[in-house]
Amino acid sequence: MEPTVERLALHYQPTTGRLSDNAYAVRVDMEPGSRLLLGDRTFSLRQFHFHTPGEHLWSDSAEAGELHLVHVADSGEIAVLGVPLRPDAAQAFPDSFWDWLQSAKTGEPLTLDPTGLIPRQSRFVGYRGSLTMPPCTEGVNWLLAMEPMALGSAEQRWLEQQRGQNARPVQPLGGRTVYAVLQEGS
Repeated sequence: MEPTVERLALHYQPTTGRLSDNAYAVRVDMEPGSRLLLGDRTFSLRQFHFHTPGEHLWSDSAEAGELHLVHVADSGEIAVLGVPLRPDAAQAFPDSFWDWLQSAKTGEPLTLDPTGLIPRQSRFVGYRGSLTMPPCTEGVNWLLAMEPMALGSAEQRWLEQQRGQNARPVQPLGGRTVYAVLQEGS
């Protein structure tokens, strides 16, 4: 049975990330240290990557992009925190992040705090779905931020030059239930 409300707690800390050689998306693999608690389950942040355009519709059109922070539990269960990316959003990623990302070579490290990749004071919704890149694993816990982060036109063009427009076509909602996610401290 799908939950009607799920509790979320983010326990992120500065951690080393390394640019990955990935055929599907601009991706950064993360060393252990940051985690997400969903209900009574703990998930470790393994990697994050970008899609252009966004893969979730909040209205009739997709956002400019979407960031996916992929977390995995010891059991193998997956939780993805999705953040919409929009040019006019109030909160931006640190400039040093984009500078590093656009100049880094595969395997090059950067210490970053993943908290800076998620909108402050964001509300979340959740549903059970699948990964949007091969192998499109089912049973994924999706957590979607309702507030966007800023994606400038230069950054969007750069992401598209790296992997093209790499968003999976929007899938019908089908029988999935969208539920409220209450973040610790909200």
